[in-house]
Amino acid sequence: MELEKLIKKITMEVLNQLKAEEKATILQQKKILVWTESWEMKEQLSAKLKLPIEQLQDRIQFRGLEEIESYDAIILPEVSVGEMVHIALGIQQGETETLVSKALLLGKKVCMLRDGLDYRESEVTANPAYYKMLQGYETQLSHFGISLVDWEELELSGETGQPYVSREQSRAYCVSGRLITESLLEELFLKGYQEIGVAKNAVITPLAADYIKQKQLKITRGLGESEKGSSL
Repeated sequence: MELEKLIKKITMEVLNQLKAEEKATILQQKKILVWTESWEMKEQLSAKLKLPIEQLQDRIQFRGLEEIESYDAIILPEVSVGEMVHIALGIQQGETETLVSKALLLGKKVCMLRDGLDYRESEVTANPAYYKMLQGYETQLSHFGISLVDWEELELSGETGQPYVSREQSRAYCVSGRLITESLLEELFLKGYQEIGVAKNAVITPLAADYIKQKQLKITRGLGESEKGSSL
């Protein structure tokens, strides 16, 4: 009887060890946590990475796993107005806010889809002052190191076969206008640009100069006529 109990105990310990090793293997393989249960989002990601959803789920962990310590990046495809405001204010109101707070405390890369910020859909109809206030909360997210990305910035590593987020903030925007204002820089910054090319004789207003220092923007002068982009 004692031998039977001993065998049962050893068997249970071996099974628990195997489960722990299996879980550790999964965590080691899946480097990105995509915070969504939406099948539509999974299909978009599948199409972008050109992977069947079954293979995609072998590489990316979707919403449902709380242990985020071993992930390189956390991606939030959709963020409601309330969630954005709570995160900006450091309020852990729900699961999403708590996840982001923990990720930031652990020093993890946190990304949000530009098109997934709910408030942006109301730009045309929203009260201008209220919309500008929400833009301020979005700016606060960038102060926390949260990046705004597009699906196009999610790549598949040729070496490891694992997805990764490209360095979206290195994108440059060329301004053709001669007057560089604070509002122009703010609009570009909120779109994810931190490197901005301007004409050699462009005039940067004092408020714009302060904004450049505050956001640590990189300004490149000497933009030639043939290189100019469209002015906002």
